[in-house]
Amino acid sequence: MQQDLLRRIILRLGNELGSHLFYHNNGQYIDNKIPDSPVQSFPFSDGELQVPASILPLSPENLASLKSAQKLAILVGNSIRPMPAEESSIDNKAPALGRLSVSAYIHYFYEIEKTLQMRSTLLSHYDAILQLNKQILEAEDLAGVLQLIMDVSKEAVGADSASLLLVDARTGEMYFNTVSGDQEEVLSEIRIPPGQGIAGDVVASGHAELIPDVSKDKRIYRDVDEILNNTTKNMIIAPIPARGRIIGVIEVINSLSEKGFGLEDLEFLRNIASHTGLLIENARSRESLKKTNILLDTKARELQALSEIGRAIKSEPDDLSIKKNLIRSCLRIMQGGLGCILIPEEKGFAEELSIRYEDGAFLSIPTSLCYEESSDIKLWFENNKEPLFLKHPTAETKGLVERFKAAHPELFSGSLSPGVWIPVFNNQSLYFIASLNEAPFLEKSFYRDLMEETAFVLTLAGALKQSEECK
Repeated sequence: MQQDLLRRIILRLGNELGSHLFYHNNGQYIDNKIPDSPVQSFPFSDGELQVPASILPLSPENLASLKSAQKLAILVGNSIRPMPAEESSIDNKAPALGRLSVSAYIHYFYEIEKTLQMRSTLLSHYDAILQLNKQILEAEDLAGVLQLIMDVSKEAVGADSASLLLVDARTGEMYFNTVSGDQEEVLSEIRIPPGQGIAGDVVASGHAELIPDVSKDKRIYRDVDEILNNTTKNMIIAPIPARGRIIGVIEVINSLSEKGFGLEDLEFLRNIASHTGLLIENARSRESLKKTNILLDTKARELQALSEIGRAIKSEPDDLSIKKNLIRSCLRIMQGGLGCILIPEEKGFAEELSIRYEDGAFLSIPTSLCYEESSDIKLWFENNKEPLFLKHPTAETKGLVERFKAAHPELFSGSLSPGVWIPVFNNQSLYFIASLNEAPFLEKSFYRDLMEETAFVLTLAGALKQSEECK
């Protein structure tokens, strides 16, 4: 009876592993079937189970199945007792264990084992979410958080890649915002038309899906696989909710497990997508508040700049003193740095004065610098009448600035390198340039928010222009 039970257990295990397995006890093989190729032996009941080397090493899933079969074999060996004749099994009088038929016992054992494994996977996923929450608290920006979420999603469920796609509010198209996996740069260029593909359908329905065989799904947007020269075999995908609407999806592609994705993986991704929606919406709210604060701060600085420059104009009668006070006002508003007045000449610019502001004190610096071969910059000022950022030029002015740097490498080798030049005009003619360098405010905003700096410098330029008109 025990040998018949072991035969059934081994047959079921062999079907899961995809190969015929061999069992012997002290050299006696079941059904006298002896392996004719290399095998690896594993303890099994009172004997050994031999697994063909051709299917080794076993995957984590197959190894788990083997361990479950080993447990069942031990239970069968320790628990067999005959049933009374009047309680014969309904399973064609098959050998029975307790009051259950053998087939029923084996079936229930595997169902319980499968449930336990699912619960274990869920616990692992919940632990991943807890660890993710801790890492999110330490992250400094939304982009870093989203990348972290994609990396954790891919690793937790065991997949080739994970992607976050957002809906473009203007066009309705979907684009790859964050990717964990290969070909991130290529994916960033792809846009999926509104409502197209599985992702578009999930956005419309708002329901998460597990798709075990993508090749049979008519909704697939095949352009992505063709561009990547890749094949999407299976996937799980979940919508990202935010304030009553769906703003995108998270999709995880191609399971590394032979069994594919499970329902516990889908539940994990649904939770992750909900987390992501909250994070994105909160970040957008913070960004909106930040822009409002920047606008208010800019307006306050405008008033301060006009007040400072107005006092400077009224305080001194001569042209040079007015320029000195203008530069001092700019440096005080920007909380420090170096300011210079540049006078246009035939081939470029010459410094008329230079002042440093540090620790609440002004220091005049002797100067005789000339910036030759700058006629193209003079022409640019006359045509555009706006500040020129030398330290961090815009895309439009990058070539202009690079040519100036090449002609004057000594100006950009140290801490005195120009930051921004602000033109001041008199009757449509370039009158002088206010050069602002080393300002802490400029340094901070150059790296954090170029638009904030641009708005502020434009305000100063306008104030300087108004000062000359008043004079």
